[in-house]
Amino acid sequence: MRYPTRTAQNGRALLLRGVGVAWPNGIVPHEIPPGYSNEQELIITSAMRQLENTVAINNFRCVQFRPKISSDPYYITIVNEQGCSSYVGQNPGVVLNRTVTLQSSGCLTAGVIIHEFLHTLGFEHEQSRPDRDDYVRINWDNIQREMRYNFDKYDNIRVNTLNTPYDYRSLMHYGSTAFSINDSPTIEPIQSGVTIGQRNNLSAIDIQAVRLFYNCTASGITLPPTTTPSTANLYTTNAAYSSVLTTNSRRFSRAGEENSNYYYEVFQVTVPTSGYYRFRSNSIVDTYCYLYTNNFIPSSPTLNLLAQDDDTGGSLQFQFTLYLQSTVVYMFVVTTYSQNITGPYTVIASGLTRVNFVPITNTSILSSTTNIPIASSSINPSNNIITNYTNILTNRSSTFTRHGGSGTFYYEAIQVTVYTTGIYTFRSICTIDTYGYLYVNSFNPNNVTSNLVTSNDDDIGTFQFLMTYRLEAGITYILIFTTYPSDVTTSFSINVAGPAGVNLLRMNFASIVPSTTRWTTLLTT
Repeated sequence: MRYPTRTAQNGRALLLRGVGVAWPNGIVPHEIPPGYSNEQELIITSAMRQLENTVAINNFRCVQFRPKISSDPYYITIVNEQGCSSYVGQNPGVVLNRTVTLQSSGCLTAGVIIHEFLHTLGFEHEQSRPDRDDYVRINWDNIQREMRYNFDKYDNIRVNTLNTPYDYRSLMHYGSTAFSINDSPTIEPIQSGVTIGQRNNLSAIDIQAVRLFYNCTASGITLPPTTTPSTANLYTTNAAYSSVLTTNSRRFSRAGEENSNYYYEVFQVTVPTSGYYRFRSNSIVDTYCYLYTNNFIPSSPTLNLLAQDDDTGGSLQFQFTLYLQSTVVYMFVVTTYSQNITGPYTVIASGLTRVNFVPITNTSILSSTTNIPIASSSINPSNNIITNYTNILTNRSSTFTRHGGSGTFYYEAIQVTVYTTGIYTFRSICTIDTYGYLYVNSFNPNNVTSNLVTSNDDDIGTFQFLMTYRLEAGITYILIFTTYPSDVTTSFSINVAGPAGVNLLRMNFASIVPSTTRWTTLLTT
């Protein structure tokens, strides 16, 4: 393993305590900017699949690494820079680049990659356990002075061993000469005949610890197919579409840019086989793209938005990789970074099977023909089941202050659970200007950006919110109903439309505020 020469300010431990460590539902969104070859990127994604499959129980998801989408508030960025390192845990509410560094010369083996991803999941080094002195001997004089913090020991207040035994075979255990100044041992096992520092795969106790920490069970949501195709199959171009944006192209205003003027074209995208697919542009202009599920409504450009990208492909070109489902119709929007720009472009797609591009030239058919209808002002779309919720905000309702704002806002927290995974639309009906937020797992009124997946003010018109989001069965969501003006009480209703009924339960304040346990942000190797 190649260790980084840079240092961090904090020491190391086994598993950090606190509510900010675990990624909700074990899902870790990620992006991989340009910097790796196709073969190197495939090594990284294959290590993700290896980790997922190793800890899964009967193929039911325990943890999952997937490409980030626009609604992800937090995600990791995997970069080809010096050394092998990662921050520990999700760290919601903390402003930092959640970077995983995997240097191409020295870090791109499955064991090393999984070691860093375990840090990402919240795990720390085995030799920093509170009980480590019963199992290993640290030779401080042999350790590089600037790297000694890697061998610090922490107590049970700061870290959690999950009641697992000390594990010489852990993938998270340093080798005997880690950070040595003279190739002499820096860490020696007290027990004879054991080897430390393996970087092949998770040990049995590593697997047990991940399952315990993420509450994994032999039920729930299954992992996507985990076949590992060759690099040629995964990244060989299988479809390309060329066109030109002209002054006759359709125009729209970007979200948050009222009265802006961007030329765009729309394509219906389908794939015959579910899997990971990559899209990138090639153009003389600075391109921008959006990917939607089922339909694209130019007047509501955030509705049904799955992903967007600007310059990930380098040279001012978009590029993203996503898991696409064969049963879903997607809308692919190509536009430019700046307003009023025209020019030629090519969209290049690659993946397991051929990607089907169909240009949408008729403005009346910007939606797919699947069973999921366009979310519109209709309260009862013909193919959806409607769930209604009615209540009143009073001066005894809970209050909070919006992110970046001031004033006091009454709100109601509603627990949302579904038994059928699918696309659901939330719409408010009220005489007051409303505002809606949707969170995953928990809502903290003192940190309103934590766990936020989407929010909306006026997309439905008449000052009512409209939010469309893919809900997963077995996952708890929190819907927050509030008002746009402060200090306002009102009666209200919420309609939820989707493929099945929704369970809506009013929540008490105490049941939605996470623990105040403190946790620490660490960069580790």
